[in-house]
Amino acid sequence: MDGNPSNQTAVMMVASAVLQSSGLTAIPDGAVEASQGAVYYVSPGGSDSNPGTCSSPFATLEKARDVIRALKQSNGLPVGGVTVYLREGLYSRTETFLLEADDSGAEDKPVVYRGCSGEKAVVSGGVDLDGAAFQPVTDTAIRNRLPQEARDHVLQIDLKAQGITDFGSILRYGFGLPIVTPAPELFFDDKPMTLARWPNDDYVEIGTVIDPGSNPREGDTSKRGATFGYSDPRPQRWSQANDVWMFGYWFWDWADGTLKVDQIDTANEQVKTDQPSVYSVKSGQRYYYFNLLEEIDSPGEWYLDRESGFLYVYPPAPPQTGTFRLSLLDQPLIAMNNVSNVSFENVTLDATRTTGITMTGGASNRVSGSVLRNMGHYAAVINGGNGHSIANSEIYNTGFGGISVSGGDRATLVPGGHAVVNNDIHHYSRLRKTGSPAISISGVGNRAAHNDIHDAPHSAIDLTGNNHVIEYNRIDKVLTETSDAGAIYMGRDWSAQGNVIRYNYLGNLRNGLGGFGQNGIYLDDMASGTLVYGNIINKADRGFLIGGGRNNVIDNNLIVENRLGGNLDERGLNWASAACAPGGILWQNLANVPYTSEPWASRYPNLLTIQQDVPCIPAYNSLQRNVVVSSAQMNVAPTVYRYGYVGNNGVTWEPVRFVNEPREQFRWSEHESVVSSVHGFQPLPFEKMGRYDVSEPLSRLTSLIRQFAETGEWEGPSIPLTSLPPAAKSLLQKEAKTLVELWSGRPKLAAIRLIAPKPNLAIGDRTRLTVMGDSYAGQYIDLFGVLSFRSTDPQVASVDSFGTVSALSVGVTTIVASVATEEGTISRTIGITVQTSPAYPVEIFRDDFENGFGNWKSPLGSPVSSSVQAYRGSKSFFVNQDMVRITRGLFGPLERSVVTMMVYDDAARPFVSVGSLENGSQQCTIGINMLQSTTHYVYRIDSEWGLSNVPRTTGWHQLKWDFRFDDKVNMYIDDILIASASGMNAFRTIAIGDFWEGNPIADNFFDDVSVQWYGPSSP
Repeated sequence: MDGNPSNQTAVMMVASAVLQSSGLTAIPDGAVEASQGAVYYVSPGGSDSNPGTCSSPFATLEKARDVIRALKQSNGLPVGGVTVYLREGLYSRTETFLLEADDSGAEDKPVVYRGCSGEKAVVSGGVDLDGAAFQPVTDTAIRNRLPQEARDHVLQIDLKAQGITDFGSILRYGFGLPIVTPAPELFFDDKPMTLARWPNDDYVEIGTVIDPGSNPREGDTSKRGATFGYSDPRPQRWSQANDVWMFGYWFWDWADGTLKVDQIDTANEQVKTDQPSVYSVKSGQRYYYFNLLEEIDSPGEWYLDRESGFLYVYPPAPPQTGTFRLSLLDQPLIAMNNVSNVSFENVTLDATRTTGITMTGGASNRVSGSVLRNMGHYAAVINGGNGHSIANSEIYNTGFGGISVSGGDRATLVPGGHAVVNNDIHHYSRLRKTGSPAISISGVGNRAAHNDIHDAPHSAIDLTGNNHVIEYNRIDKVLTETSDAGAIYMGRDWSAQGNVIRYNYLGNLRNGLGGFGQNGIYLDDMASGTLVYGNIINKADRGFLIGGGRNNVIDNNLIVENRLGGNLDERGLNWASAACAPGGILWQNLANVPYTSEPWASRYPNLLTIQQDVPCIPAYNSLQRNVVVSSAQMNVAPTVYRYGYVGNNGVTWEPVRFVNEPREQFRWSEHESVVSSVHGFQPLPFEKMGRYDVSEPLSRLTSLIRQFAETGEWEGPSIPLTSLPPAAKSLLQKEAKTLVELWSGRPKLAAIRLIAPKPNLAIGDRTRLTVMGDSYAGQYIDLFGVLSFRSTDPQVASVDSFGTVSALSVGVTTIVASVATEEGTISRTIGITVQTSPAYPVEIFRDDFENGFGNWKSPLGSPVSSSVQAYRGSKSFFVNQDMVRITRGLFGPLERSVVTMMVYDDAARPFVSVGSLENGSQQCTIGINMLQSTTHYVYRIDSEWGLSNVPRTTGWHQLKWDFRFDDKVNMYIDDILIASASGMNAFRTIAIGDFWEGNPIADNFFDDVSVQWYGPSSP
């Protein structure tokens, strides 16, 4: 944690005194900052012949680096290490500032490059242009190319006269393409200017596709460009433009890219591209044109003529009133290669065409309290090594994402221990908009926590690999331009197990694009073995989208005002089956890791038997204790119920209120009734989600000291706590330990949480407990291999050393998990119930239409809910239009189930209105059809109508389909068997309404649709 060194020491001594006075361990060694040791100063106005003092500073970072090298070689690093202070000013870089192994500090003797307090030190890869050199455009040929309304506003500057001759090139970039170095960019007062484009703020649509071009993703290497039509006459203005580019979402709304224009055929209104798009192109997709002198028509737009060297700009303000900066450096500003224990603090990294800082190898390096902005690529890249961190910093206006972190050994599962903590990351991915998250994490055992991530076109956090922790992040207004996307995303890898996504707030994600939409947490294409716990997902299309994966635990999440609560599908059994088929991408990824060897075999035992299992089935998932508020209920595939656990989830339409104090907060005390229906739901630490300020726990601690101490004052190391009540003493100790942890970065275990993915077992079942360790500040602690487990009744269920519970006989037992710490043993218990067989039936769907039709599709008509009649509650589905129909899919094929619905019949009126169950090839219908009978209810099996033996009467009646048979479905009205349909033992879709045109309007009502599942068939 950063802060003024003297303040940090004082704070830590307060906390230490509280701990010591309570007879507990004091501050960890090294937590209180020691003497600064050697100190040097650097200033843009200094000289490398100076001694490097405050009054006579060095001029370059290289000089300070070399002096530290010499110091190490002569006398070694002094006690307290070395601090290099950067005085205020612009440190222009024409090459990377390189640090290597010889430039390392030591754990107790760090090397710190720190901007002076209250000053702004900017390390930049850009060149500031002379404001006086900007002149009006006088060349008639150029003026004629400019929009008439902008000609007198556009200024020009001769870059060659400024000594700039390397203008870079515009290169192709985008999803699925190699990383390239972007062309130079222009900034004014640190804000990026827009390379002149049309349209200015929106997209146009691809017209008729004449030739989609080759499809590299499908193996077409012919490199044939696409040809498609356009409808706006605007390109007729561009006859003299010779380097026109386009940016677009060419085929999918989650895959962007640039394409160079080969030819614009204005006579036929067609565009031909120089290269193919990764997935080819599709009519109706979005794109815009850029790099057009002819389109400088609004403040902030610019264009660089690489032949003449003239830069043209429509300035947002007079150039002399601000600063135009052109990014030129095509290398990282800072590169740390095999360096350890070196930090950069309170500096601004700015305006490079690539990355702000890279760390390769080494250990315990840190960027903190800094600003990283206006990069062409990521702001920071960590590759290998261990224990590096980017913390307490602001990162914005990057081209290709925020921070990329890779570390840890997947073969041995040794963690990388890198951390991205307490940062504000926003307005990232300006150039490559997809596949460029705020935080990209790979490898093993890295952490992203307490970050504010907002205002971006695609995902916030992407992860691959194992045992990463994503916690306490606040994610808002991302996915603004994309669909079939997740704010937190991972996918297509069975081996990426052990990841934890917990206590994150995700809000305001919907953008109106269709398809799979904007999802909170997206485990794509059979991603497996992930814990999703305690997240708040507000205003997304789906709270979570689990794409057919296995062994996922989705527990204790609050899902508010989403279009759909969540979706757990079985795509591996249908359209995505190629991915999990032998030789598919999932098997390829699994083959890259030693999943049959230790420690993999013990850590992820589910992978050991995957070849003998049916791997494409979404098996062993757990969906429990989730609360869905003001959202359509969750879509869960039948196989998820059949091979996993779904239960104890709640749905409510009671309003939930978020308040701004000054940002969104959620008050649990106001919403206890929202979660009361879900047994065991745990309150969520909303106040900890997002960035934190260490002054808050300090303030709480000092306030408690004043409140509880006998003297009421802070009087140094002696705080009399002996007379305090135990609760007061415990509260003080907890706050002190939290503060110590935040300052030292060394978490200590405070509590254990246990989750039984399947709390009620049948004899012979096995389930591995999910374990979370919490530090005093709430940080996740990995306890695998550390805990000991025991069962209070091993005759009922046994438990192994890794927490795998085996059900042996009917009864109830308690599993106890314990770990010894220096402050004593910490334990947690969880109850396990064993039954002879699973408890069925399970209700997997219910809708009473009290909140409209969010759970249904409306292929015909506009459905209406009504309070004229209701079976229970106050509303029902009112069939008051010709051919109004609602459908509910994603059920199947669902066997061994019973479907019921209530229908209100006004027997005096003739009409057609039915409920129907369909499985794709067969259909079973029950209801009223005046063309078949005006006196009795009817049924239909496929195309054949039949007359039931139940007469029509006014009032509510139950329609029922019973699929609990191997070879048929029985159909009932008010529990009277009316027909059986042989050969149909499962269904996929429920449909309700008037299916046939031209019949009298029904004016009848449907209510209380229910689907009960009775478990799998006997083997």
